[in-house]
Amino acid sequence: MRRHRFVNFRFKDAQGQIHEAIAAVGETLKQVSAMNPLVDLECACGGTLQCTACHIEMDPKLAGSPCEEEMDLLDTVKDALPTSRLGCQVRITPEMENALVFSLISNRRRKVLLGMDQEQLELMLKTYQAPAFRAKQLVDILYSSRGDSLRSLHDLVQWPLSLRQRLENDGVVVGRNEVMRERISVDGTHKFLIEVQDKMIECVGIPSEKRLTVCVSTQVGCAMGCSFCATGKMGLTRNLTVDQILDQVLTVQDRMKTRVSHVVFMGMGEPMGNYDATIAAVKAMNKQIGIGMRNITVSTVGIPGAINKLAEENLQITLAVSLHAATQQQREEMVPSAKEYPLHQLVDDCKNYVAKTNRRVTFEYCLLAGVNDTPEEARALNELMRGWQCHLNIIPWNSIDDTSFKRPTKQQVDRFIEMIGQNVTVRKTRGMDANMACGQLIVNNK
Repeated sequence: MRRHRFVNFRFKDAQGQIHEAIAAVGETLKQVSAMNPLVDLECACGGTLQCTACHIEMDPKLAGSPCEEEMDLLDTVKDALPTSRLGCQVRITPEMENALVFSLISNRRRKVLLGMDQEQLELMLKTYQAPAFRAKQLVDILYSSRGDSLRSLHDLVQWPLSLRQRLENDGVVVGRNEVMRERISVDGTHKFLIEVQDKMIECVGIPSEKRLTVCVSTQVGCAMGCSFCATGKMGLTRNLTVDQILDQVLTVQDRMKTRVSHVVFMGMGEPMGNYDATIAAVKAMNKQIGIGMRNITVSTVGIPGAINKLAEENLQITLAVSLHAATQQQREEMVPSAKEYPLHQLVDDCKNYVAKTNRRVTFEYCLLAGVNDTPEEARALNELMRGWQCHLNIIPWNSIDDTSFKRPTKQQVDRFIEMIGQNVTVRKTRGMDANMACGQLIVNNK
């Protein structure tokens, strides 16, 4: 049997489905904290793989030439694996499976704890000969709801110094980020400017009498380019990782000294444009932080195929679709991506989502005075919403710089609702005085 240097990773997700990772080996290695334990490794050509228990490294002297598919992965693999240790040969056995899980983590430049569950932490700590109870300790403080969640390995004062030093020497980090600035609105809403590696993002903590909601960002900037949104003017820089999304929730919880009860994915970025990290973060918020699935809302302007994919996840979350117009022409003027995702297809996919999940879809409608508040739009909304499980949430536009749009008056909002002829809700504006309301998040990363 032929043996090759470059491999096809196969792994199991939380639902037990096996995924191939041929096309994104590097990303798989970098995002391993969002994965469940490795199932097996095999050559893309069906040959055997040589590996070590401490590092996933291929012997460059193995017989046979790589296939064309493997050659295409050469640059990706070189970026993902340390080149100085190539050459070790150890055949993979079932007994080595636990070590292999951490082998992938060991090859990351930055090994992040945030996002791991107790089972994954047990597997990692087993390679350090640490007792299993350490993983439970780590989970409890990593995701603490008491406002004192773990920020640094130095804070693990109850752990042996030698264990902490070994973790640090291997590049293990908690995954918490620095708050560069905190602003507080007159209504008590908090906005946090957070540094994620070399970029800045914003998230918002929205307190009320019985809850604390966090509005999280999923990307640095946004590619959707909606004309009425400040974040859309930034363009897209990159996706956030799972730990960077979770860190926002824990940051708000720690700084505001209140347990987070609700999360809305309505900050910077398009969550469905960062699908894998968004779904992994949702599951971690539920299982690790303890936020109920029904208290998590994921918003999307609509990306072809994503809503149907989300329906298959069978999550009890709320799906909020940023509609903003009920006619195709008007929606294209406000949401450029609508040209690639016609309104009728978006609505059909939403109806399919309802049929599969039995969960109501919420339509978000940013109301702009004199733009999308016409009788024609109201009639189209009435027709669009009739006869199925959906709800309309009207958001009076929050002003941003460099636009000619105008915020509607209360009378204009009431008149539009009356024309629609359906039961709707109007979102209460929070934090507008400090530019932390819906559509106002923007940072300069230049």
